[in-house]
Order: sequence, then C-alpha cells, then structure tokens
Amino acid sequence: MTLMKNDPSHFLKLAHECLLSIGVSLELDSMILSFTSTFKQKTGASKVLFYMQQERGLSACFGYGKDEFDMSRYAYSMSEPLIEYGLSFNYIVLPIFADRLLFVFEKGFDDEYLEQIATIIFGFKNKIAIAKNSCINVEKIKNLNESLEDRIQEELDKNRQKEKLLLTQSKQAVMGEMLLMIAHQWRQPLTAIGMIANNIYLDTQMQSLTSDKLQADLKEISSITLFLSKTIDNFGNFFKPDKAKEEFYIKDLLDDTTTLVKKLLDAKGVNFSVHIVDDVVLCSYKNEFIQVLINLIKNSQDALEQREVGTAFIDLEVYLCDQKDALIIKVCDNAGGISKEIGERIFDPYFSTKSEKNGTGLGLYMSKTIIVEHLGGKIWFENTKDGVCFYIKVPI
Repeated sequence: MTLMKNDPSHFLKLAHECLLSIGVSLELDSMILSFTSTFKQKTGASKVLFYMQQERGLSACFGYGKDEFDMSRYAYSMSEPLIEYGLSFNYIVLPIFADRLLFVFEKGFDDEYLEQIATIIFGFKNKIAIAKNSCINVEKIKNLNESLEDRIQEELDKNRQKEKLLLTQSKQAVMGEMLLMIAHQWRQPLTAIGMIANNIYLDTQMQSLTSDKLQADLKEISSITLFLSKTIDNFGNFFKPDKAKEEFYIKDLLDDTTTLVKKLLDAKGVNFSVHIVDDVVLCSYKNEFIQVLINLIKNSQDALEQREVGTAFIDLEVYLCDQKDALIIKVCDNAGGISKEIGERIFDPYFSTKSEKNGTGLGLYMSKTIIVEHLGGKIWFENTKDGVCFYIKVPI
C-alpha cells in the first residue's frame, strides 16, 4: 500500500470505503468480519480484531490476523479510545460500550499517518456501536419471534386439547340420552319376545302347539332379535371416534339419526317428520354430524316438554341452497321460539336454560364447533310464528 501522507483525498476515500463497510449485514459476526476486513485492507493494519464482553472478560474474538494481544487489561477500566506505542507494533484500541475493537500496525508506520487513521477510526465509534446494537436487536427479535411461534403453537395445542375434552364431555352427555333411547327402542321388542315365549309355553301346556305355529313364532323372535342387534350396531357406530372423512348419502345419515331418536320422541308424544328434497353425497365426519342433529332434536324435545305443548312436532328438512354448492338442513319445532336475551348466548359454552341436572350447556356450543371447524359449514337459528328453526349449511 502506498502511504499518501499529504493527500487529503486519500484519507477521505479511505474513510468513505471503511464507513460503507459498517452495517452491511444484520448478523453480528458477518457485519464485524466485513468491516474488519475492509479496515485491514484499506489502512494497512497487520490485524483488526473485535472482542466482545463475556461473563469472564473480553472474548468471542472476530476479525483478521493472529491474536497475540492481551486485552485483559482493557476489560473494565477503558472508556476512551487510545493509541498505544509498543516495541514492535502500534495499537489503536476503540471501546464500543463493553466491547473492544483492536487495530494493530507494524512499527514502520509513520506516527502522523497513524494519528490520521486513529482520528478516522475514533470518528466511526457511534456508527459501529449503532450497527452492532442493530445486529443484536435483530437477533433478539428473531429469537422472540421463534419463542412467540412456540408459545402460539403451545396455545393452539392447549386449545385443541380443550376442544377435544369439550367434545368428549358433550358426547358423554349425549350418551345418557342414548341409554334412554335404547331403553325405548328395546322395551317393545323385548315385551313382544316375552309374549311369544309365553304363548309357546301355554300352547305346550295345552298340547295345542303345532309345528307351523312354532316355526312362525321362532321366525318372529329371530326377526325381533335381528332388529335389536341392528339397534346395538347403530348405537355402537355412533360412539366410534371419527378418524377420517367418509362418503355417505344424506338419506343414510338421516335414517341412522331417526333410528336413534324416533322411539324416544314417540314415547314423549312428539310428531317427528323428515323431508328430503335433495339426496346428495357428502364427504364428512358422519358420527359428528349425527351428534349435531341429535343435539338439535333433543333441545327441541326438551323445550316442547318443558312448555307442555299439546300437539308437539319436530320437522327436519334437507335441500340444496340456491347456488347448489351447499346443503341446508333445517330442524324446526313449535315450542315457542328463543328470546333475544337467550339467543345472544345460546352458542356459548356452559350456557344452558335447563336445570343443572338436565343440562350441561355444551350441546349447542359443540354443535357449532363441529359444524364450523370440523365440517367447514355454518349454523344459525331463526324464530318462526310457532317456534324456532335451526339451520345447518355445509359445503358439498
């Protein structure tokens, strides 16, 4: 390198190039290596090193050139820049807060040139400090973002677990209703089997049992037993967890739902009707869909019973929306409707108009969760002249 001691433009160019090398990266080690390399090349220094303050003193050295300089004496006491003249080397030490930037020059350098270089370097102190802090702040933000992502994921996992728990609680509440429905489903068939068995016994006692009559009675018992077995299968399938979506006709879905609720509604004196305008294939979680329908039907049945409606009915209707891209399922009753105050909270968790004994407050909340989050649809209600209609809209 040619030293141009008396040429101001040389120092101006040197200062300009060195200044440009500061802050070229937002990663601390990359930024430090960039400007130490430029400083070493442009000033003719033997080495340029950057020491970071650590718990045990100055360490974490970045830069160029072999480190033979003892920085321990500058670890805490030094706050101002300095030039130190040695036997073989001259040193410029620049404090950057608790850190140190070291420039080493061979003894042959002119003192006046070294003073000029020192002036330039000292003038860069704030620029270097700002660049260093920017790198550290970027690293902190990066770590914070990573931490924030982890915390968000943790909260999402917690919410999923909470939702699973609520879904389980809701299904357990429905299970109690299911047991009551099974009792209604089985009572009449079991009574019929008992009557047939009793008739066979009496015919045997009176010696009037013919082969044809016995075969007819046994055939009827077999038919009733098959019905009972199918009922158990329907209830068992309902409680199986939905692990994957499946394709099914909406009619099959409603047939399964009707099998589960019809006997109980008959016993409660509720007229239940199903009207399918459009029978289409859905790809969805069938059991979760059934759970929603049972929740809506059971809510209507409870309201009809609570308000002692004389001629009670629940009507279920299925049809395609106008755009033909979604299915509408409408469940209506004549139980008098839902007040505005209750309607604003009806889908909230643990909100119930029933007694603590008879209501968990999870039915409509989980119905909305299933329809919106699991099935990608919508659920809402509208009061009618005689009662209320709940609407479910799911994409085909």
